[in-house]
Amino acid sequence: MARNLNRMVDTMTYDGLISGLTPEAKVKGVTIRKLGAAATLVRGTILAKSSGSAGDDKYVILGTTAAPAVQEAAATYKDSPDTAVVAGKTYYTRSGESPNYVYTPVADPADANIATYYEIDTPAVAAQDAEVLTADCILADDIFVGTSDDVNAAVYDMGCFDPAKLTVKSGYTITEADKDVLRERGIYLVAKSAI
Repeated sequence: MARNLNRMVDTMTYDGLISGLTPEAKVKGVTIRKLGAAATLVRGTILAKSSGSAGDDKYVILGTTAAPAVQEAAATYKDSPDTAVVAGKTYYTRSGESPNYVYTPVADPADANIATYYEIDTPAVAAQDAEVLTADCILADDIFVGTSDDVNAAVYDMGCFDPAKLTVKSGYTITEADKDVLRERGIYLVAKSAI
């Protein structure tokens, strides 16, 4: 029985994202930070890498507002409102002179001393530099990003791409500085016909 082995099986439609063969498009995996509102990021979305002491080396959509610097703040304490020791709760005693009080955790709190105990009112905050977001790569496939977990995704970290096919955060425009940073990483933005 003869088989027809030269028939068309399927067709492929080019989306025009890749606009040239040099440099060769290369793919790597990254972690995209969870979003405040769940969304599907589309193929061709430019991602920025978060770094600095406020950064987590995760990726966000280019144009996302970076986290501001955080100033260090000491914890504040208040008199404990409890009338009896609550199991698992940390109580503190206070020593020293105002405004330089020292608060020390109580190892074995007792109901008899509850009126002398303090609790943390506002936790201490460590100082952090402002987050730095730098254009880094281009999303290779559509991906859903939720609000509870970061997601792993495939991205292009090298290649030649049509700028008209790229996506950034709504209201943001790709800057010349963004283009320069992408070019340094091996990503070139060149408008050409799809290959």
